[in-house]
Amino acid sequence: MSGLIFIFVCITVGKILSRLTNPQELIRSLNLLVVRVALPALILDKIHTINLAGDAFFPIATPWIGFIIAIATIYLIKFFIPISKVTTGCLILLCGTSNTSFVGFPLVSALLGEEALNTAIIIDQSNLIVLFTLGILVANLYSGKSVDIKQMLIRMLLYPPVVALIVGVLLRPFPYPEAVQYTLSTFGSLLTPLTMLSIGCSLTIPRDKSMIKFISIGLTIKLIMMPLGIALLAMFVFTNLSPLTAAVSIMQVGMAPMVMAVIMAADKNLNPDLANFLTSIGIPISFITVVLWNILLPFAQASTH
Repeated sequence: MSGLIFIFVCITVGKILSRLTNPQELIRSLNLLVVRVALPALILDKIHTINLAGDAFFPIATPWIGFIIAIATIYLIKFFIPISKVTTGCLILLCGTSNTSFVGFPLVSALLGEEALNTAIIIDQSNLIVLFTLGILVANLYSGKSVDIKQMLIRMLLYPPVVALIVGVLLRPFPYPEAVQYTLSTFGSLLTPLTMLSIGCSLTIPRDKSMIKFISIGLTIKLIMMPLGIALLAMFVFTNLSPLTAAVSIMQVGMAPMVMAVIMAADKNLNPDLANFLTSIGIPISFITVVLWNILLPFAQASTH
């Protein structure tokens, strides 16, 4: 409970700060610190001791399964509701990827404890690969632009959290000096306050009422249908999963849309306004839905054992 209260305090402070200064500059600065300092430090710290055996397959597969669920659901809806090509691409891109680090890490940590971050990081890295492979493919297909495989790989490999992951894996056989461990842990602890301040600064509401329909469709898929699909798999297919692995996997895929997916949608002109609102509205709503999933998960797990 204390973790959730801290998150809401940070969001409130972020919203207040957005009224006192230039919000876009503040958001850009906070996100820069998250992506280039706090998140790489957390990954370097946690990946050093993560156990990649046993339950690791399901967390790795979860983002890929979620992406497929998003595509299938959106095309099912298209039978009943006309959706343009660019809006379809936007919905697939935003619903198919999850905010597993900016929002996911703080929420998972607050609800399930620090130990859950080990699984959360595995899902986050797999989710990032989904964005830079299937996500870029969808963005180009629905915008009519060709796919540059080389550029896609370069962007993925140079992204600071991915660099941190590679370095962290290479350093797994070697113990960190105490000073390095302390530094990484301290910088990593900045992730939650910096992220939540940024989210508070960016909170807005849509002015175009006609967009509410597609926002509702997107968030229903993202926050309800996708985690429900993963929950059913955990309950009836992957029945040997530990409760913690199942819980983290379901919660991570049920996070709000990914911030970087918004940037990609804007770059490809895939209904950028819808992309922005799916994230800015989805983030605060996901605080409620993720907590609800967390409340319901023990009952789901009990019914399968």
